Amino acid sequence: MIRVTGLYRDMSDSEFDFNYYVNTHMPLVKKRLADFGMGDFEVERGIEAADGEAAPYICIVHIEFPTIEDFKRGFEKHGEELSADVPNCHDLGAPP
Repeated sequence: MIRVTGLYRDMSDSEFDFNYYVNTHMPLVKKRLADFGMGDFEVERGIEAADGEAAPYICIVHIEFPTIEDFKRGFEKHGEELSADVPNCHDLGAPP
């Protein structure tokens, strides 16, 4: 098993809709990539530190696949559609 991690950097002037990301975008990802072995996923929200410093990442997502090849095949087939949905949940661009 492999775990793919996407990091969305926190930028103070950007918007991030966690409700859309968790309840619409990620179920779409799961639906499209299930045939390629996508397993569980986790979405983490960055929160500020105890000293008030902003979190470096506003969102971190982890997605599990059996192999890197499965992940690549899934994103080769559905990556364009999934990337096109990204602006619906935030204006940060796709994670690196």
